[in-house]
Amino acid sequence: MRSLSNALLTMMMAAMALSSCLNTTETELYDDAAMTAFSLTTAVVYVETEDSLGEDSVYTSTTTTVANYDFTIDQYQGLIYNTDSLEKNICDEKMLCTFSTKNSGVAVIISREREDSATYLSTTDTIDFSVPRTVQVYSSSANYVRTYTITVNKHKEIADSFTWNRKADLEKLKDFTGMKAVKHQDNIVLFGSDGETTLMYATDQYDGNSWSLVGEAFGADAWENVVVAEDCIWVLDGTCLMKSEDGETFETIDEAAPINRLVGACRTELYGMTEEGIWTSADGGGSWTLDALDDDASKLPTESLSGCYSEFTHNPNTEQAFIAGYRPIDEGAVDSCAYVWRKIVEHDEGSKAHEWSLIIMDISNADPLRRLEGLQIMTCGDEMVALGGQGLGGCTKEPFQELYFSGDDGLTWETGEYVTYPEDLEREGIFAAAVDDENCVWLLMGSSGQVWRGRLNRMGWTAE
Repeated sequence: MRSLSNALLTMMMAAMALSSCLNTTETELYDDAAMTAFSLTTAVVYVETEDSLGEDSVYTSTTTTVANYDFTIDQYQGLIYNTDSLEKNICDEKMLCTFSTKNSGVAVIISREREDSATYLSTTDTIDFSVPRTVQVYSSSANYVRTYTITVNKHKEIADSFTWNRKADLEKLKDFTGMKAVKHQDNIVLFGSDGETTLMYATDQYDGNSWSLVGEAFGADAWENVVVAEDCIWVLDGTCLMKSEDGETFETIDEAAPINRLVGACRTELYGMTEEGIWTSADGGGSWTLDALDDDASKLPTESLSGCYSEFTHNPNTEQAFIAGYRPIDEGAVDSCAYVWRKIVEHDEGSKAHEWSLIIMDISNADPLRRLEGLQIMTCGDEMVALGGQGLGGCTKEPFQELYFSGDDGLTWETGEYVTYPEDLEREGIFAAAVDDENCVWLLMGSSGQVWRGRLNRMGWTAE
């Protein structure tokens, strides 16, 4: 690129004005000096791969995806920036851009090394945007100039990678034969059974290093019949349905509830199960209705039951409730996949009740939810996350080999190249998991007492 000092730049603008006057065709010159549009067009990207020996390797390529990022021009403050940050693997030291100015003004970029040196802002030569760059736009009349600072924002983390933070071990976990964790208000609450009694422990969702015994004792199997709805904890202890608003004291709602499993909830409904099917209570457990199914009840899961709900993307007054799990192999269950059932719940006036629909999970599905020991599904931001231990039946996955994410309402469950568990994770035995208000996944391991809090990096990104 050809360098221009400020003096030469002034001479250049004056020459432009003079040449226009000498031209037989009259050219109108303007005093407007403004950048009217700016965007990136091409950038270098680093691609991670493996060489022929299986060793990690990185090569560079070019990408035009940077053109999809919009840039804001703040004319008042003289700022140009992108609110949606580029991916971490984009090289911001070698970028091509395109721009436009008002009434054919001339744009120059100030040198990083010398403030008194400038070059034409080129659309064909790469530019280093690793630091904010100063750009000046001169009016075609050369009478006015406006200065801008261009900042190209880039993430410092890989979007689809998991960052894990290990908390202090909780030795009590080693005593449990079954356990479940939920997020209630500002706490992560653990229900753990020693085979005779289910006890409650809680920690602040922003701590995780200290746990307190809270609440009351329940029966041995109560731990697997716990849900959170309407900002309350609901527990089915045998046939007795109870709820707690404060996470410590419980009131009895129904001593003889007609369900034998409490499996899920949405904002306005509780879901239970019996051999007959899925039951719904829309009045806080006061009454229950057997829901309709779009498939045979023999395909309802009976093992590792897990439920969650999410807002329906296309209607803010609509939710989707999900129940997942599997059946014993000898009952004809799909060999390597889990069962996922979905129900749409509408809150608009006059809305009708919907039936539960079975989402097909077999070889026709490119990314099915796998049959994993202790399978659990949870809502995480705008997606759902699923995890589990050893693969069962035809599923050959190792314990905690992959995390699964669904961004299409439970239809498919994908894994990511960078979505991994912590290296030091004890992968044997029972576990409990929950998601907190910051969309961080909590993982509590029974055999070792390990407590982990992890975040999918892009879940923690917020617009500036």
